[in-house]
Amino acid sequence: MTSVQDNLFRTILYSIGDAVITTDSSGRIRHMNHVAEKLTGWNEPEARGRALSEVFRIINEKTRRTVENPAEKVLQKGVIVGLANHTLLISKDGHELPIADSGAPIKTDSGEITFDAMTNNRPYKATKTATEAVEELKVHAGSQFDPQLVPVFLSVLKEGRVY
Repeated sequence: MTSVQDNLFRTILYSIGDAVITTDSSGRIRHMNHVAEKLTGWNEPEARGRALSEVFRIINEKTRRTVENPAEKVLQKGVIVGLANHTLLISKDGHELPIADSGAPIKTDSGEITFDAMTNNRPYKATKTATEAVEELKVHAGSQFDPQLVPVFLSVLKEGRVY
């Protein structure tokens, strides 16, 4: 990745209003945005290189059992994974936060699959089509998203240059 691409990636990552955690192909954390830091209680430098399951600790709210790490399924199958309702995130200091989340594969030019976990506090959000997601970016430019980044992000998506 060039420094321009890396800068664009970081700018987009740190501008997203939901928590985003990316991993390498073995499920070790590469990046976390500020929302992910706040929810997990881990800062990005201390989380980097750790297993996702160590930082992103999730349990079923009703059974109190550990929920399967979504990164494993994403990395093995290369598909988007959503968690069941009633999932709690256990932060570094032990606080329990109800979340709705999903994991998605990020495919590099070389075909490597990495993991992207996005979380958001409940209530649960409905799944959007790609067209609906682009419309939401346009509508919320300036409120939830930096209005100068939205056209750049949309052009990158349009050209198929997802990194």
